Amino acid sequence: MPSRTAFTLLAQLLGGAYIAPLYFFIHYVESDVQRYATVETRKVEKLNLRTILLTIGIAYLLPRVLMFHVPGLENRQWINGVFFQPFPLYALLIQNILQRFHASEADEEKGGKEKDGDLFGLILSYIIFGSVASGAYISHWVTKPTQIPQIFFSNLSNPSAEHTMLYGAAKVLRYDQICMFSAGIVWILLHYWDLKKAGFITASWLRIVGWFAGVTLLCGPGASMALMWSWRESVIRIDLPSEQLESAAHVDD
Repeated sequence: MPSRTAFTLLAQLLGGAYIAPLYFFIHYVESDVQRYATVETRKVEKLNLRTILLTIGIAYLLPRVLMFHVPGLENRQWINGVFFQPFPLYALLIQNILQRFHASEADEEKGGKEKDGDLFGLILSYIIFGSVASGAYISHWVTKPTQIPQIFFSNLSNPSAEHTMLYGAAKVLRYDQICMFSAGIVWILLHYWDLKKAGFITASWLRIVGWFAGVTLLCGPGASMALMWSWRESVIRIDLPSEQLESAAHVDD
């Protein structure tokens, strides 16, 4: 948790274009498929699952929504500076507080041996996050269909063209988003490369890339990342027997 908070805070301060590729690289190196050879290493703490949705809702989504709907530029700038920019710190604090309320329940379940008992909460989180991202993406296309093409494609062939301050901010957003999502594409496909190399997934690259590209175009990058990661999760947690992962880990050793 502290390391993720540090990365997110650095992304807020320096820009995701600089931090996201570094985070994806470190995560990929530390998340080799052989690491999930046992049921225990594949589990996600239920305490985190029970608090993550409310934490992100309060610390990230709420100030994000207020920035677009509160009247007055000064009020929006105040919300951005006080609440949105340092939201990783608020998220850490809020989740720690929420986890204290669920700590007793978690202690009671520690002795449980239910296999993949946390999977429902994990998939539900992917569905909710993907739906929120998709809803924002689609509503933006419906209400302002020309804005996204203007932000990402205007003066693309002439980066030195004169522009207003507002366009300059949009230009920064353009390259920030392009760098982050490009790094995310490489990150996702590397994980699928590992799955295919180990023989854990039989889907063709045409199908994998097709789903990734299709959902990105129709529902946005946030939804496509959620879909692809939940697909990987289902391969490791549902489709793949523990014995196969364990035997692969022994061979790798």
